[in-house]
Amino acid sequence: MTVNGVNFRTGPGTGYASKGLLYKGDTYVAHCGVRKGTAAHPQAWLYAKLSHRSKSGLASGTWGWVRGGFAVSR
Repeated sequence: MTVNGVNFRTGPGTGYASKGLLYKGDTYVAHCGVRKGTAAHPQAWLYAKLSHRSKSGLASGTWGWVRGGFAVSR
């Protein structure tokens, strides 16, 4: 994560419930993604699995959606 307090959601968009928050240093593996939004305000969402227990307490192996702009690639 590149910022603190990013929602890990049940679906690809802000209209979906948050499972919890992700913080800098939390890691996940992205398996696929979708693009949403408009041409002026595009949004990429990644479907991901947590690699380790998150700093907010989400269990390792939890699946969810995270906004692509907050992800860091390694």
